Amino acid sequence: MRDRAHAVVFDLDETLLDQSSAADAAVIAWAADLGVEDADIAQRWSLISNGHYARYQTREISFEGQRRERMREFLGRQLTDEHARAAVQWSSSPTVNAHNSRDF
Repeated sequence: MRDRAHAVVFDLDETLLDQSSAADAAVIAWAADLGVEDADIAQRWSLISNGHYARYQTREISFEGQRRERMREFLGRQLTDEHARAAVQWSSSPTVNAHNSRDF
């Protein structure tokens, strides 16, 4: 007989897990590796991400397109699609530190 889940717990208001602080710490560390060290970097990333994701939700832009556009805006660079895609892949890689992020 297979084990079955007896319950599923959703933490929509972050009372069990502090996802926001963990996400902010990850963005700060990731941005520092990119050479971006603004005082409000986590908030800036969130605003940029939310804006482009909203464009995706309204089908103004593709999922991949919003990922590339947020990377361009965040880095403040005119990146080719290939370089923006590489930056996105680098940012979500489990081996981030093995890459030279300054190439983006």
